[in-house]
Amino acid sequence: MTLLYLKTRPMVATVVTAGTVSLLARSLPHQLGLMVAAIAGIAAGLWVEGRQFPRDGGLSRD
Repeated sequence: MTLLYLKTRPMVATVVTAGTVSLLARSLPHQLGLMVAAIAGIAAGLWVEGRQFPRDGGLSRD
């Protein structure tokens, strides 16, 4: 089901990062690993999206 939503690089980065971090952080108490994984996934998605598109919208100001 989740694979149908993976259409852009930021989405792929989010899912891969969150999945990996959730496996690595599974031993944290009170399921804190899931929260850490969610935050890491969101951060990775934002980072990839920021690197993918220019900040000025790609418009030339000449």
